[in-house]
Amino acid sequence: MSVNSSKVVIADIPFFNNLGADDIMAISRHLQALSFAPEDMLFHQGDAPNGLFLITAGCVKTYVYAPGTAKKVVVRLAKPGDYIGEFGLLDGNPRSASAMAEVPTEALLLPSRAFEVVLNSRPTVAEGVYQRLLEMICAQTADEVLRKEADALAARREGVADLDVLKGLCAVLRKINIKKLQR
Repeated sequence: MSVNSSKVVIADIPFFNNLGADDIMAISRHLQALSFAPEDMLFHQGDAPNGLFLITAGCVKTYVYAPGTAKKVVVRLAKPGDYIGEFGLLDGNPRSASAMAEVPTEALLLPSRAFEVVLNSRPTVAEGVYQRLLEMICAQTADEVLRKEADALAARREGVADLDVLKGLCAVLRKINIKKLQR
């Protein structure tokens, strides 16, 4: 995949679509093209995160194991244009789900370490991701406790968003996802 086509992929996904062309180019330089056969695992629940996957072709099933059982609960099917692994990209916590290719699949991997370099060198990327995480929290929960936790993180921020604030917002989103699975 060329740098120009990877720029289009990044610019089109909601996690990065509020970034400028220079920021998109900075991220695109770090992408790695990967191919997966049906039933290949992109990652397992509990794995250390290695980055964000942008699905460019095929389909990836993400699932968790129901607590105390071996039953798989499908969280979503990621198709071209979707992304998975955004929390681990930011907070470094173990994978909260497993991801498996359903059909032959192509993806772009944005490695965690490379993204951290981009975040630290380009404050506008951190700010864009910060805004997107807040939007995700607002769209996904009516839980007042979690909203207050997100608001407290937003208030704590001094100037440009930093990695610690982004990690805190990811923690709130992980709690939202856990609550959803418990329903």
